[in-house]
Amino acid sequence: MRNFLLLPIGFFLTVISLYPHKIYHYKEITKNKQIRVTWRIIKETSDRILIQAIKPGENRLFLLHKKDGSTLKWSVIKKNNRFVAVRKENTITVHLEKNGKKKQRILKIDKTPWIQTPEFGFLSLVKSKQKSKLFGIICPRDFSFHKMIANKEGEEKIKIGNKKYHTVKIKVTLKGWLSMFWHSYYWFRKNDGVFVKFEGVRGGPFTPKTITQLIGEKN
Repeated sequence: MRNFLLLPIGFFLTVISLYPHKIYHYKEITKNKQIRVTWRIIKETSDRILIQAIKPGENRLFLLHKKDGSTLKWSVIKKNNRFVAVRKENTITVHLEKNGKKKQRILKIDKTPWIQTPEFGFLSLVKSKQKSKLFGIICPRDFSFHKMIANKEGEEKIKIGNKKYHTVKIKVTLKGWLSMFWHSYYWFRKNDGVFVKFEGVRGGPFTPKTITQLIGEKN
């Protein structure tokens, strides 16, 4: 699996997407706009998991550490832009390409787990007795690294369409006093930890709320 870190992003997004292991389909609604998002678990080993997320005009790929859900590599292709972020110890290197121009950003961080995809990165929290988890996430607008806290809020039964789910609800906030200004919620199926719902703002002030819901799956 380590060899995957050496392969070009184009290989990931054109070849391995043909062989998904598990597929989850979601409906994402932001204000009056609705899109379909598909998550594919491409490959699993004893210590790594490779995941692809596809939505209109954008392809994302995540290589995660299976034990704690932390991100090792994050790749995105969106129109004429693309970037790859790779973590090595306490450094994340971001390689960017926009309209043919290449740049590089170096993010110096600490030992905080980098969880770029809470939809899969929170699995260990959901299935453990742990009540909270400190993690960091990269803002794709400026590639800044922000620390956040995920707190379990208990179990909750929810209904999406005609399906009922017994879930574990997690609230995510910024660290410290900034928690007063921003939060979001995730719901995960209790029996297997599958992400079923998100509700919150994915952006700064005045950004409309987004609701994401599971609408289908294939294992």
